[in-house]
Amino acid sequence: MSFVVFTSDKYVSLVEGFSYLFNKFWDDTQHVHVLGFDAPQFELPSNFTFISAGKQSDFPDKAFCGPFKKILEELPCTTLTYFLEDTYIVGHVQKDIYAEAKKLVLDRAAHKVELFWGASNHYITSKAYNTTFRAFHDEVDYRCNLAPSIVDKEYFLSFFEDHYGVHEFEVANMGKARSDGKNILLSWRSPICRWFNLIRHGKFNTTNWNEGLDSPKGIYGWNKYQVFSPEMQEYISQYENWSVDD
Repeated sequence: MSFVVFTSDKYVSLVEGFSYLFNKFWDDTQHVHVLGFDAPQFELPSNFTFISAGKQSDFPDKAFCGPFKKILEELPCTTLTYFLEDTYIVGHVQKDIYAEAKKLVLDRAAHKVELFWGASNHYITSKAYNTTFRAFHDEVDYRCNLAPSIVDKEYFLSFFEDHYGVHEFEVANMGKARSDGKNILLSWRSPICRWFNLIRHGKFNTTNWNEGLDSPKGIYGWNKYQVFSPEMQEYISQYENWSVDD
């Protein structure tokens, strides 16, 4: 199992906050590979290693699959736990459920387990898999996505086309991922890991942020687990003026 965080030159500064929260809520002894282009200008924690795919300007604009495919192929693992750099962990990780999910993927009983629940329609249309997990509906959109997940590496790479960016990876693969016979799972009663999509369309995610501020309980999504603690509200607030154009 390898842990991977994907980033790019305009977003690499966000890895600083990501790594802080990962070590706070997950495990500061877990080794994490950061896949990007130019190295960050800040010092990474000792459990984070940066791997460069080269100069971003040598690849097509917004390329994702092409730059990182070879790096992933060469990682000495059969499974990945992956994140994008702006998916900030905001609460306790359920390590027992994670361990069960990891075993299912290692045993190829499942090909992917999402760390959260996806969109509301993903959970609502899912069906019971066992007493801990539910399975995505075969025909639901975005079975293939880049939401933080545990995934079989071979399965993950089967969706890689060199010219795909992040958006194309999710949208162009919708048809291929439908009814592909693979178990895509999510936890049943509570998510493995709560995370907040910090950036949307190149700017701070004010839509969900304001939902959390306006909610008496700090809820920023469609379920009670998408919630900020006062501590996390304070931490996330430092990014309110962040923009990819700065």
